Amino acid sequence: MKKKASLTDQPHAGGALLSNKTFFSQLIALANSHSSLLAICSDSGSTTLSDVVGNVVALSKVFRAKKIQGRRCVCVASKNPDVNLVMALALMMNGCRVAYSRDLANYEELGVDLDLVLTDQPNLKSAFRTTMIKQEWFTPKKPVSTSGLSIAQNFSVIFPSSGSTGRPKLIEFSADAVFHRVKTKGEHLYFSESKRLLLSTNAAMLSSFVDTLISLQSGGLLIRATVHSAQGMLTAIQKYSPNYFLAAPAMLAEMVELLELNPINTRVNCVRATGAYCPPKVKADALRLLCDVVVTSYGAAEVGRMAWKTASGPEANPRSVGNPVQGVEIAAFDEDGNKLQRGEIGSIRAKVDPIVAGKYVGSTAVTVAPLSNGWFSTGDTGTILEDGSLEIFGRSSAVINFGGNKMHPSFLEEALLSMKGVSAVAVVGVEAPDGFQRICAAMVSSVAVDFESANWHLVAKEFEFPVHLVTQLEKLPLLASGKVDRIALQEQFRPKADVPLFVTLTKHA
Repeated sequence: MKKKASLTDQPHAGGALLSNKTFFSQLIALANSHSSLLAICSDSGSTTLSDVVGNVVALSKVFRAKKIQGRRCVCVASKNPDVNLVMALALMMNGCRVAYSRDLANYEELGVDLDLVLTDQPNLKSAFRTTMIKQEWFTPKKPVSTSGLSIAQNFSVIFPSSGSTGRPKLIEFSADAVFHRVKTKGEHLYFSESKRLLLSTNAAMLSSFVDTLISLQSGGLLIRATVHSAQGMLTAIQKYSPNYFLAAPAMLAEMVELLELNPINTRVNCVRATGAYCPPKVKADALRLLCDVVVTSYGAAEVGRMAWKTASGPEANPRSVGNPVQGVEIAAFDEDGNKLQRGEIGSIRAKVDPIVAGKYVGSTAVTVAPLSNGWFSTGDTGTILEDGSLEIFGRSSAVINFGGNKMHPSFLEEALLSMKGVSAVAVVGVEAPDGFQRICAAMVSSVAVDFESANWHLVAKEFEFPVHLVTQLEKLPLLASGKVDRIALQEQFRPKADVPLFVTLTKHA
């Protein structure tokens, strides 16, 4: 049997980095040698790898003719994630700066200039120059050939993140940073056995983009779910039987809750829970009801994976997030910036090769850099155990991590402050017995406020997250500096934190 061309045949960590030319030349070779191989499928149909790659090459030539090449910053803003993927790959082939988030307001707010926005939305409101996507641009030829087309050596991609600060950021990654993630992540066993990928995370996030590149270059199948909800993911699992499923822990918790009521026969080989600590019960329930292995990974958009581990049964240390990945050093530091000994608790930082790290762009880049002397500050408190594994205890900052979705409390406080009669609000995250944080709000108001009224107000404001607990106080506890004493509020809410993770409202506002 003829062996499939694959980027995994290239040198891995410690070897030469992949180049843009190598990536695309081997992708084209795979597409031509297996022209009927499916690459993407969804309820709307399936697309072969040959068509995907052929469209990328065809579109790259169209872009060259339109002078869309070099270091121009171009945003892909189609409603169709597959079209965005093809456009992004074509722009990468042309050496562009690819803006992968469709949220144009984010670029405006952070002062990032876009040279062009490619869109299929005629009424798109934008401060940037826009060009409508045309169907005739997508005319793939078989076999796929780059004849007359020189593949650019470098590119970069800009992704959104809230990560360690809980505030919106835009991070730019070089070709080396992207391909490093493709190589090191793609070579691990949990991924090499998983060729049918179902991704529940935002398609515009770096982790999903890297998984997509790995899927394409290894001859795998990327599955698009029609509905991005717990039930929607379970429906897709039953219909498409993926080997690999990527989800935030909160999504996984909701899925196993549904499975307790309505079990399914389809099992997934590997579930990867990422973005937050995954509680032992959620992993145990997932192993019982859904999958054979749960992989938990600890990392950040800025620097990628820092630690990971697999679980297929009971764990000796469920609070551990695993051992550092090759090439990453993790340590705990005290408040003065001194590195602590193993077993001592402090702020967790990771030392990575600068080539791996992204760079903040826009106004964020003026005030903060991802690395300080080669170290990335995660914003978490933890310790390094004697076996070298990392144990995380929670956030060292005010940022709330709601099952993988990080948010600075100021956004929720601002939303709640707009309620009638409310004069002061403080929001904190408190870990409940199940291991997930609950969002708790202390409010000072001249009129009565409670759980229902606060959440109905957030619904009306179209706010993404709920509050789990609400208390009304005469005044907020303050530190000597005049800032809110968030630790005191956390202790006040902690005895009441054992409430359902998923909020249900019982009456209309």
